[in-house]
Amino acid sequence: ESNICAVAQLINKNNNEAFTKEDENIFAHFAVFAAIALRKSHLYEEMVKNKERTQIMLEAAMALTSSSELVPLLKSIMSLAQKLVDADRFSVFSLDTEKGELFSQISEGFENDNIRIPIDKVSIATHVAKTGEELVIHDAYKDKRFLKDIDMQTGYVTQNILCTPIRNSNGKVIAVAEMVNKRKGKFQDEDLALLKAFAVFCGSSMEQGKNLAQNGTRGYRTESRSYPKGLEPDTRRLLVAQEQEYYKELLEKVDVSQLKTFSFDVHQMTESGKHDHLVPLLASMFIELGFVSEFQVSMDVLFQFILAVKRKYRNVHYHNFIHAFDVTQTVYAMIHQGNLQKYLRKLDLFVLLVAALCHDMDHMGLNNQFHSKAETPLGLLYNASGSGSVLEVHHCSLSIAILSDSRYNVFASLPQPDQKASWNLLISAILATDMAKHNEILGKFSQLIPTYDSNNLDHRTLLVSIVLKCADISNVTKPFHIARRWALVLAEEFFAQGDQERRLWSTVSPNMDRSKAALPLMQLGFIQAVALPVFRLYSSMIPDLVCIVQQLESNRVEWNRVIQENLVLTPPVLSPK
Repeated sequence: ESNICAVAQLINKNNNEAFTKEDENIFAHFAVFAAIALRKSHLYEEMVKNKERTQIMLEAAMALTSSSELVPLLKSIMSLAQKLVDADRFSVFSLDTEKGELFSQISEGFENDNIRIPIDKVSIATHVAKTGEELVIHDAYKDKRFLKDIDMQTGYVTQNILCTPIRNSNGKVIAVAEMVNKRKGKFQDEDLALLKAFAVFCGSSMEQGKNLAQNGTRGYRTESRSYPKGLEPDTRRLLVAQEQEYYKELLEKVDVSQLKTFSFDVHQMTESGKHDHLVPLLASMFIELGFVSEFQVSMDVLFQFILAVKRKYRNVHYHNFIHAFDVTQTVYAMIHQGNLQKYLRKLDLFVLLVAALCHDMDHMGLNNQFHSKAETPLGLLYNASGSGSVLEVHHCSLSIAILSDSRYNVFASLPQPDQKASWNLLISAILATDMAKHNEILGKFSQLIPTYDSNNLDHRTLLVSIVLKCADISNVTKPFHIARRWALVLAEEFFAQGDQERRLWSTVSPNMDRSKAALPLMQLGFIQAVALPVFRLYSSMIPDLVCIVQQLESNRVEWNRVIQENLVLTPPVLSPK
């Protein structure tokens, strides 16, 4: 680029001779090689630095999924920002509009972590809060807005400051992030750009925390790594690519064979620190069943599809990404244990696995009846269209939206007729999970069994719907310690809806009143009225799955024992983490 980047110098030629013009020319040629080496070294350093930045940004995004408690979450995010900009201390000042002051939400390195500043008092933080301006201050004591009080009290010397506003999704300033004293040198514009990116994460977590405090788990989606609005496009792309590579590396460490049985316990896995194994395990199911090679699904598209779906699941008690994984894993086990390839074609099984993963996207922990009665936007929309399957139609719409995007379309390489058939099969299967249609579908399946023909598309479509329905309610069929855990988690989601119903209407739907909870009776009633009839029919057609009915019968005995012996069911930790 013809810019001077360094100077090379030779001193004292041997034998006390003087340097010649020829020496000068030779040295000039070597200087070219030195420049190339320096350029490569510089590029390598930049690559290492960028990789470190991206990794830390990814850790911040991952922090959003690891905690629903605001203060630890903010501290985690800001600690990562501190590491990246190499600051000695940091603070986040939240804006309290009612009291007209800024207060320290979190701080690191300050002896007094309860700092309060009236909003009308002149200071760097209040200036940023009121104007939304970003500040890089090289000499704090020369800035008239700097408050010297804290330094005078503690003996600490503030030299330079980095300060940026934290905004909500509407662009309103809700807090201020501040970094103090860069350990080497002074803060630069590059440091400010990095802090701004982390301020976006802080704003997202603070807004989500506010939603959680106001509405329980409604609307609070941190189950997935959903990158907050406001990130620069290049930063977002880097994070997505880094996240994808992270999961691809984990792919080599997971064991898909453990998923082939009905005794797999997803809660045990997630609570043992292996929550991030769920994504590569899902990818492994598609790979092991031969879908990736048979239908020419690229690994990038597969992972991006799984992650896009994951981001659409909310952090509710039961209908979250863990439930989606559990249903998908149960379908996978049914394929292996029940030899479903004898009854369905490979494309049917591929669509079935996709439907299992997508079937409850964006579930809010509230059932169809609640949406209709409360006239939520979702309830009004789908009721106006004449569909009572409020949630199921919504899940289908989201599935279509994701799969219509070329970045996530795992059906893209299929011939056009197969793509159309896959869409129809996917939609039919997800719509069939509406429990209001349960008896109707069960009646059709009962009539189908004696005449089932795997060459008949309608027959295969109904069987795919039955498989997904069975997987969706399969919690009650798992070994009792797993079934019991799922029952408690589901009950907590029911009770959360019941709490909302009581606030809205004073009356509470059956089985949703926590003050009248009779969990063992609820489970026995469901097993007797719903689970046993459908699983008996299912296993009468797929004899290899009779083990499910046997476990179901055993669980019925166990729930009866709980009732007879008046056993106390100690709830596990019911966080939807």
